[in-house]
Amino acid sequence: MKSGSFVATIIVVTFAAADAELAVTHELTSTAGLGVIPRGSLVVRRDRGSRVYDSTTTWTATTAYLKCDTANAVCYILFFA
Repeated sequence: MKSGSFVATIIVVTFAAADAELAVTHELTSTAGLGVIPRGSLVVRRDRGSRVYDSTTTWTATTAYLKCDTANAVCYILFFA
């Protein structure tokens, strides 16, 4: 296994409508200052029972696309690469 750097950020998002795509702007950058496409995400906190899942839109170095099954859910999401 190769050792490498780990980058992560936590972003608070509010999903206004159930099962609607939300574009989340993240700021993951490498130590060289380059944008990084997240490898994944974890919901670390939410204000109500809900399920957050990936949208079908491809993630980029600046935006991740998520959906939530509960309207008005506020979620703290950890993005990592």
